[in-house]
Formats: sequence, structure tokens, C-alpha cells
Amino acid sequence: MVKNQKRNQQKNKDFLEKLYNQALHFLSYRPRSKQEIGDYLRRKFQQSQFNDSEKEKLEERVLIKLEDQALINDQEFALWWIEQRLTFRPRGQRCLYGELLQKGIKKEIIDRALKSIPEEDWQIAAEKIVSKGARVYQSLSFQKLRNKLTGLLARRGFEYSLIRKVIDEGVKK
Repeated sequence: MVKNQKRNQQKNKDFLEKLYNQALHFLSYRPRSKQEIGDYLRRKFQQSQFNDSEKEKLEERVLIKLEDQALINDQEFALWWIEQRLTFRPRGQRCLYGELLQKGIKKEIIDRALKSIPEEDWQIAAEKIVSKGARVYQSLSFQKLRNKLTGLLARRGFEYSLIRKVIDEGVKK
């Protein structure tokens, strides 16, 4: 009986170490939210013979270890995600809010992160989209161009007041 317990403890330790290393590998590509890591670990559990309570305990231990080592932090992840989006695939606040919710970030953290971004950064991102769209739709009439760009920015989650401002400045008759 004691040998079985020791064998199970060693099995849990080995599997915990394996999960931790897999989580580190998953984190090596880019920062991740706590939920993303949890989802990843649950997918890894599908091939294991552990019961649900053991799986939850092991997952929690890996997440705690990663948090203690400051490898996952949802606040920093939210800021990183927003900066990446503004730089490479511009999106507005509403769109980013939804993306971060899907990644498991709490609403309070998202609100703080979005408020920490200066208004000029949102405007620059919208201007990038307008300048590219103006080149693509240059053959359209002024009103059609304006409508296309307004729709484009609205679908990307920008606020209407910013859309009007950017289009008024960026699209000249």
C-alpha cells in the first residue's frame, strides 16, 4: 500500500514537471494569459489517466508556479496585446476589449489597460488604416470613400468621434 502511494506521488511529480516544461515551451513563443495557459494544460491532460480532482490540483500548481516566477501576469499581457495590435494590426478599443475578454482577462484589468494608452496612439492607428484604405479606394467618389473608410474603422472597433476626426483630417475633397 505504501509503495503504491509513493509510486503515485512520484508519478504526479513527474507529470507536474512535464506539464511545467510544456507550459514554459508554450510561453516561449509569446506572452500568454492565465486562461490560455490553463486551456493549454487541460488539452495536455486529455492524454493522462488522472481523475478530475488530480487534474485540477496539478493545473493549479503549474499556474501558481508560473505566477510566482512572474511568467504569467494578466495585466502585463493585456498591455502587451494592446501595444502589439496597435503596432501591427490596428484595432480600436471596442475590438481589443472583446479580444482580451476572449483571452480570459478580467474586465477591470482590460479597462485599466485601455485607459493607459494615450489618445494619440488610437489616432495614429486609425490614421494608418485610413491612409491604406484611401489608397485602395482612391477611384471612388469622395462620399463613397468616406463611407467605406467609416465602415472600415467602425468594424475595427474605433469610437465614432475618433472616426469622424480622422476621416475629416485624412480625406480631403
